[in-house]
Amino acid sequence: MTALDADSNPPAMAAKATLCISILYLSDMYHGAEWPPAPMRLFQALIAGFNQGRSRSDHDEPFNAAMRWWEQLPPPDIWACGAKPGSRCRVFVPNNDDDIAMRAWARGKPEDPLDRAKRYTEKARQPWLLEGDRSVRYGWAIPADKEAWRSGWRTTQPGSPLWMGR
Repeated sequence: MTALDADSNPPAMAAKATLCISILYLSDMYHGAEWPPAPMRLFQALIAGFNQGRSRSDHDEPFNAAMRWWEQLPPPDIWACGAKPGSRCRVFVPNNDDDIAMRAWARGKPEDPLDRAKRYTEKARQPWLLEGDRSVRYGWAIPADKEAWRSGWRTTQPGSPLWMGR
């Protein structure tokens, strides 16, 4: 992984067919565990963004085929801006145990706010402080036998920004 200047092009992009996805962070902080983010985070964000506002029964075969094709590719090259660890801080987040509150509500006894406060867990967070152009680029070299992706991929591009991280 190397730092990428805003004016430079990744070397692998000019030589062969490459699927390149660029992420620009609007903030100069990233709150994920690792920098740069693993390609799986991008994959998850694309699927979540594409399915936002859709029913689970709605199927889009071209999109599904493009995702299946994409997940078969070898790992991408990653170019990322520089980042350094920020200051650690503690945050308190609710546990994923709302079933306790729902059972109390079903019995007609709403949960006491003090009981709810006891269900919060302390977590340590350490943001990454992004430098330079605040971007990450993922580049997948397209094997010659997989160039059939072009027609399906173009028709399934989500048009709105996606959230990647916390």
